Amino acid sequence: MEHHIPNLVTHGTKNSTHTRSVILVNKNLSKDSWQTIPIKNPDITAIKLRGEWGKICIYNAYNDYTHSRTIDNLTQHFENEE
Repeated sequence: MEHHIPNLVTHGTKNSTHTRSVILVNKNLSKDSWQTIPIKNPDITAIKLRGEWGKICIYNAYNDYTHSRTIDNLTQHFENEE
């Protein structure tokens, strides 16, 4: 099965750490039916799917047990989306 890997906002940037979150999108889904949700955290990946049925946002997060930065970033992201 072949997949697309959505663009990771922080992957490969100067200040990035290792990417620990990824979402694979089946290539059978049209590229017009989904888009990357930009989040500047290498531990969070998100996409928005759209169809006749509406839209859904899918988030994948690696939650490091030594700190709460990922949760803080998600909280900030959701507050800014409102």
